[in-house]
Amino acid sequence: MKKPLRVLIVEDSEDDALLLIRELRRGGYDVEFERVETSRAMQSALMQKKWDLILSDYSLPEFDAPKALELLKASGLDLPFILVSGTIGEESAVTALKAGANDFLLKRNLARLGPAIDRELREAESRRERRRAEDQLNYHARLLRYINDAVIATDDQFRITAWNRAAERMYGWSSEEVLGRYISEILSGEITDIQRAEAEELLTQSITSRDERIYRRKDGRTIYVEANTIALTDANGKMTGFVSVDRDITERRRAQEELQRSEQVLRLFVEHSPASIAMFDREMKYIVTSRRYLIDYKLGDQEVVGRSHYEIFPEIPERWREIHRRCLAGAVESAEEDPFPRLSGKLDWVRWEIRPWYEAQGEIGGIILFSEVITARKQAEEKFRLAIEAAPNAILMVDSSGAILLVNSQTEKYFGYDRGDLIGQNVDRLVPARFRGKHAGFRAGFLTELGARPIGMGRDLFGL
Repeated sequence: MKKPLRVLIVEDSEDDALLLIRELRRGGYDVEFERVETSRAMQSALMQKKWDLILSDYSLPEFDAPKALELLKASGLDLPFILVSGTIGEESAVTALKAGANDFLLKRNLARLGPAIDRELREAESRRERRRAEDQLNYHARLLRYINDAVIATDDQFRITAWNRAAERMYGWSSEEVLGRYISEILSGEITDIQRAEAEELLTQSITSRDERIYRRKDGRTIYVEANTIALTDANGKMTGFVSVDRDITERRRAQEELQRSEQVLRLFVEHSPASIAMFDREMKYIVTSRRYLIDYKLGDQEVVGRSHYEIFPEIPERWREIHRRCLAGAVESAEEDPFPRLSGKLDWVRWEIRPWYEAQGEIGGIILFSEVITARKQAEEKFRLAIEAAPNAILMVDSSGAILLVNSQTEKYFGYDRGDLIGQNVDRLVPARFRGKHAGFRAGFLTELGARPIGMGRDLFGL
């Protein structure tokens, strides 16, 4: 993969500029560039865009490298400046280097261009890193007295040299009590001596470290602390001490622990629920499932948490995936019975409801699926329907209000109605008008003593 590089080229020859770009691209750079040849154009380019380095010819008709260097210095930008000239004397090259140029090359020999740029970009980044560290240290020094976080400084032997007011409040020790003492004497925490030694060794190998610790205050109370520690060095790079900025995160950690407890309770509730429940994140990856869910969908002991729902069930139809997308957008949807063709060729029937669940900030975190595999019920219903259909007699099923729920073909034959005309109608429709008044009473009386018994014994039956 090519490395992106933004280059400002100070050059009056378009052909020479394109030659430089071709060489950079051959060296593995994805180059974005602009060519300027006047002071005003360079000043405008420096103000309007960000650049990684500058390649400059030494002499141009209206401009030259020394003036370009002056403009760069005036801008306050720290950009590598490399001279690339067709003819430049040794004295001019040395003068340019003293003025701030980082390197110079001859146009007839560009083999060093790529390595020179690599080196200068690395050094520029190192300078930026040092400045960032120095700025951070200076910032901490300015705020040492009034900052709300505890600021603690030690020498290279971890003896305390500074202890601000926030540290006094956080840890309960006054600065007079701690100055000159080893930090381990004051900030005793729930870590072993070996762990402390390892942490100190790690810090000596890096300029900064950030971690969370558990400390005990002077009164014995335990607090959680986020510690940001900076290693101090002298001009020769020798370690001279450390500055640690500590923040009390006890309330945050306790809130996190409470949230973890709540999540554990929820997980246990879902896992042991007698219902078939699955909880997903926004990418439809499993968060938790009930044991009933694993049984109903014959997943056995598979570990599904963290895996995609569509990986577990690749046969899920597109219409269900669209439902998932709608619910992830906030919809609540359900179905009393829905066919689910399986990879094995078997057809399952499912009753389901899907609704979104929300993060603490009110954003949708995913969806919860409540489902029940009702294949056995559907099969039983089908067997019942077939048995009713095969009966030699007319059979009707009505509810307590008399509405017809089911009829068989013999009913259609006897009464001359299509079943579509009967379903949902009151059964009194089939009773001759002269009997309808009493029929409602007969039906109500039958319902008061539920049980199987013959109807109409000893009387004639009439129907329309």
